[in-house]
This record gives sequence, C-alpha cells and structure tokens, in this order.
Amino acid sequence: MKTLAKVVGCLLACLVIFDIAGVAVVFVFDVLSFSSTGLYYVLWFVLGVFCGLFSYNFCGDLASASSEQKEDKPGTDWTSRDKSEMAGLVVIVTTGAILLSLSVPFYLYAWQYHLEPSGFVPDSFPLTVTYFVTVLASTIFAHTSMRPDKARSK
Repeated sequence: MKTLAKVVGCLLACLVIFDIAGVAVVFVFDVLSFSSTGLYYVLWFVLGVFCGLFSYNFCGDLASASSEQKEDKPGTDWTSRDKSEMAGLVVIVTTGAILLSLSVPFYLYAWQYHLEPSGFVPDSFPLTVTYFVTVLASTIFAHTSMRPDKARSK
C-alpha cells in the first residue's frame, strides 16, 4: 500500500510540474501575442509525452523498489524483467485511474460550462484531453519499449 501511495504521489507531482511548465509557456505566448490553437495542441502534446515518460521512469523506480524487497523472500524467483513488468503495469493502471479520477471534477466544475476558449490545462476540455491521453499513451509506450530484453534478463 505504501508503494501505491508513493506512485500516486510521484504521478501527481509529475502532472503538476508539467502543467505548471505548460501554463508558463502559454502565458508567455499570450504576452507575446504568439498564440494559436494549433500551437497549444502541439505544446500540450509534447508536455504529455515528456510527462508520461518521466512519470513512468520515476514511478516505475518506486514500484520496482518494492519488488526488490519481495525478491528476498524464500521461494520467489523474480527476474528483472518480471519486476519491471509488474512495476510498469502498476504505473499504467495507476496513471489511468488518476487521469480518469481527475477528469470527473474537471468536468463537473469547468468543462460543462461554456467558458471562453483557453490555452490552459485543465481550463480547456480539448487541450486537457490531449494532455491526458498523451500522458497515458506515452506511459504505455515506455512500458513496451523501455523494459529489459528477455535475453539480457537471463
């Protein structure tokens, strides 16, 4: 349970840090009158990719640390690929659950009322969906491409 709490905290920290970075960039774009809808989508897509990759790496390290403790128990035969797969699945499921649970209050308090267009996440429904889907997709991509090979783990 401590591991899950650490993963949730790490994931929320990554989401907040990248959101603050995106808000700062959107603010600069607005001040310089260099804003366009396409630019906002590209910005939040790129931030989502980096947020997903970094959060997978950091949260996966936290989740796999608990798997290393399980390795010490007699009768368990954990390989590094097994540990990374379990830790990665924990991160993916947690990411999906957190993003879904954040979407509910955003919908209830911001998205269902038609406010003026915004380049900020979570104020803008389409940009927030772009950011969240990209975070989840890049987390899944990291899980499928960044784990140890079968040949190296034996």
